[in-house]
Amino acid sequence: MNSTPEPKAYSLKERMNALERMRAVETKIIQSSLPLIQRLLSDLENLIDTTMPVKAVRELEKGELWWSDLDESYPDHDPRCFPVVRDAIEELALQLPADHFANQPRVQGQSYRDLVRPIRDQVQQRSKLRQIAGTR
Repeated sequence: MNSTPEPKAYSLKERMNALERMRAVETKIIQSSLPLIQRLLSDLENLIDTTMPVKAVRELEKGELWWSDLDESYPDHDPRCFPVVRDAIEELALQLPADHFANQPRVQGQSYRDLVRPIRDQVQQRSKLRQIAGTR
């Protein structure tokens, strides 16, 4: 006997509405990621003492990579919750301590938490909409 409840079946209208809302959320994710990308590039270039490799920059700038599922094990100030950021850091072979991003000063009045939190919220919203829409 299987005690796992069946997932809710959504109507076609609900699924279509979720798809439309997903597009709007994806646009917000891309727009919100731009200031974070700029900050990351600046900070990471300072750490490696040179310009970022073109491949890493291109990956960070691919909007669709920002709405991949989050790694919730990272705190809300840590951009490594986004797979695209983790991949860029791994490509640089950097070993950053767990509190690295928490200890960074504000730049133009914004902390990493200020930059990461809105994107996390939008990615979580997109994940919920994706479930309703029945997409991957």
